[in-house]
Amino acid sequence: MKSLIRLFFVLPVAVIAIMLAVANRRSVSLSVNPLAPDNPATLFEVPLYWLVFACVAMGVVLGGTAVWFSQSRFRRAARENRNEAAKWRAEADRQRQTLAALSNEANPGRAPVALPASLPRNAA
Repeated sequence: MKSLIRLFFVLPVAVIAIMLAVANRRSVSLSVNPLAPDNPATLFEVPLYWLVFACVAMGVVLGGTAVWFSQSRFRRAARENRNEAAKWRAEADRQRQTLAALSNEANPGRAPVALPASLPRNAA
């Protein structure tokens, strides 16, 4: 299913990107110094599609970083819940071992005593 989704979304994007690169092969001047744009030390000749792809890539990186930082509280809550669940699992295992040890001491020849099954819950 994922490969089918990838085929329907990634393939058209790749075709459009290739068409953009082929259509915009001419070089453009890129100056990184806004105060002296004619300075040859800060003037680069790059194909237009490189500039467009670099801007898109920078947008993806900055957008992903912003989302990652904005979702940090959810990751922290999940980490705390995971740690608490592990603590309670360890406590339940310890209680089971204690119950098994107590039942073996009280009844050495009999089967171990189990906890009673939970009662079915009624919504009403």
